[in-house]
Amino acid sequence: ITPMVPRNYVVMEVKSNLVKEERMETLKRFNTPNFKKVALVVMGEPDIQFKQKAYTALLVEKQARLDTEWKAKKAAAKRQKELQEMRRKADEQRKKKLEEAKKKEEGETKDEEMKEGETK
Repeated sequence: ITPMVPRNYVVMEVKSNLVKEERMETLKRFNTPNFKKVALVVMGEPDIQFKQKAYTALLVEKQARLDTEWKAKKAAAKRQKELQEMRRKADEQRKKKLEEAKKKEEGETKDEEMKEGETK
């Protein structure tokens, strides 16, 4: 099926790519001229530049993740603070209304007492 569908293929079978007979058997499947055969085998300890590049990429990814977590945490704390402020204001307004209602009620009772005192 591979000769009929010209695409990019990657054969990642380590053992069969390292053994010459098995590698030749695999290459027979890609024998048409429209396939370019490239082999790259990398073994051993990577060089310092590769390690540094991989480490830098890892740090950048980690820093981006930590930044998004920090921003989310900061936004959540801000929302929490705003909610507490709204609750505090609502409590103050509720207390103020209760005090006004008490004063109004006390004022009405004093007015009634004064009226009763005048009528007697």
